[in-house]
Amino acid sequence: MTLRHRPVGVIAIAFGLIALFAGGSSAIACDFAGPPAPFGLPLSGAKEVSTATSVVIVAGEYPSWVEVTAEGRPVRIDGLKEIGFRSWNGSRFWRIRGLDFLEPNTEYVVTMARYGDGRRKEVTRFTTAMGYDKNFGRPPVLESLALWRIKYPVEAINAGWCVAAEYHGAFSVEYTEAIVPHTPPEATRYTLRLFTRHGEDQMGISFVGDFLIKGRMPEGRRPDPVQWPPAPDPTQEYCAMLVVEGYGDLARPPLQSNTICAKVTEIDTTAEWPWGGGNAAWDGGSTAGDGGTSSNGSAQESSGGCSTTGVGVGVGF
Repeated sequence: MTLRHRPVGVIAIAFGLIALFAGGSSAIACDFAGPPAPFGLPLSGAKEVSTATSVVIVAGEYPSWVEVTAEGRPVRIDGLKEIGFRSWNGSRFWRIRGLDFLEPNTEYVVTMARYGDGRRKEVTRFTTAMGYDKNFGRPPVLESLALWRIKYPVEAINAGWCVAAEYHGAFSVEYTEAIVPHTPPEATRYTLRLFTRHGEDQMGISFVGDFLIKGRMPEGRRPDPVQWPPAPDPTQEYCAMLVVEGYGDLARPPLQSNTICAKVTEIDTTAEWPWGGGNAAWDGGSTAGDGGTSSNGSAQESSGGCSTTGVGVGVGF
């Protein structure tokens, strides 16, 4: 398993489902953890934020009501636009439209409400700088990519092992982090894109940089099933690229990594069926790792047989 360079605890990553074990039973119940509490970017408490910065709400659904104030005065906005790709926990990035450039030396407050919940919640409060700069920063560097398609017995589908389909995908990627000027790692937005060598079948996952996603290699004869990426086509070669943005994104282009490609490795677990005890990944034994905690305050769930991946969000860079 690959971990991020900045220590935030042991992270078991394999997108999508949370495994909930019941007292050592061999049965595994899989449920979505659900999105964390909404928060905003720039992060609450940020100071000297570039005036050329997008204001973003990170939430599991389109907010039913949003208010932005500048020094206590309401600011007119033009709705929300979804950006990036959906995250493992269902969160998404919603960019507030109509705030193309922010006023200098001004305190902004963003408040929202969700459908079915009339309560209003302040998601961020930050202060802008005198202006903005166009410093480019340092793009991430992709170092390696690996992809797998894993075949599971048809009898195991929805039978208590987190297997949702006959084929699942898995990935592992290594990269050097980006540096976005005047943006802390916990406010840096990443999107990992996967696509076939000729550009079809694009998919991706977005996340905040304090919970870097590196994927996970399948382990053992019966590797844990995962839900992202979708099972890749073994006849295709896939490529990956990272796109990164942070504060000041309206004044500088996104940072883009190099592109690397890899062929798909196939794994067939059907010869091991029927599955019995003795494998911690299936019988509620030791887990693959402990959940990390995002420094924006949204706790990540501990992983079990179906391990989890990091925070991040949205659709369509």
